[in-house]
Amino acid sequence: MSRPIKINEIDEFSEINSIPSGAISQTILSNVRGLDEKQEMEPFLRQILYDPNETPHGPTEIADILTTHVHIRGQKQLAAYWLS
Repeated sequence: MSRPIKINEIDEFSEINSIPSGAISQTILSNVRGLDEKQEMEPFLRQILYDPNETPHGPTEIADILTTHVHIRGQKQLAAYWLS
């Protein structure tokens, strides 16, 4: 079984490496937690991933975003994101 991928290992999120962990304040975390999943967080992530396709939502939903627009060390990967 493989291990979970850390966000800084995903090429599309590589800019996160330039932000010191101490710069992430409780205010920032609180503001991010307050974002609306469908109206704010999902479109924002799709913009970063350059993937305009919407994953169907319904009672059997497995992931909020399912995309092939993710690269890890240059290798294209299938990725699923759960937002809550």
